Amino acid sequence: MSEYDSNSDRRRIVVNVIIGIENARQLIMDEAIKYTAKGFHLNTKHINQKKKTIVNMYTLLKSYDEYCNGTLLDFLNKLREIDESIPKVSRGGVLEAYQKPYSDYAKSVNYTDDNTHFITIHKSKGLGFDNVLLVFPEKEVGLGFLLNTDLTQADDDHRLYYVACSRARNRLFINLPELDEKEKVLLTSRFGSVINFD
Repeated sequence: MSEYDSNSDRRRIVVNVIIGIENARQLIMDEAIKYTAKGFHLNTKHINQKKKTIVNMYTLLKSYDEYCNGTLLDFLNKLREIDESIPKVSRGGVLEAYQKPYSDYAKSVNYTDDNTHFITIHKSKGLGFDNVLLVFPEKEVGLGFLLNTDLTQADDDHRLYYVACSRARNRLFINLPELDEKEKVLLTSRFGSVINFD
């Protein structure tokens, strides 16, 4: 990014906070707090600044869906909602750079904590694991995938869930919000004895 954005302060904020947010999403919290604080010029040795770092990180994670599939400019605008002193981007080559997908920058983050036991579906491509846990936050989404899998749909969600399921070597655990008896019968008729409800 340095070749596009000559404003070193803005560049430093954006790069560090991206590293912080993406580490937080991997549950590597020490790194997440360190980089987010660095981005916002906060010193985590001071309890009030550490709290502010965590609040800033929480705010950005809560609105992740608003910029993760958007551009780097969308992310910059979210940062500016937290700190208006961050310089705007309005024209020229720097604007072109900030109109690239946020995900291009997020994918380049290297994680320094090899002890994490969690991995996102995107990062699991080509890997296999003895046990896989796939969590569906909404029952309807999970049931839609399990009962009516469509790998040809324009929406990539079913393909993404399929990748997650296919990573399991031994056991696949799927977490859905509470199921009623009718839904359990539907799942049992589809998967037979390989399914257990706990």
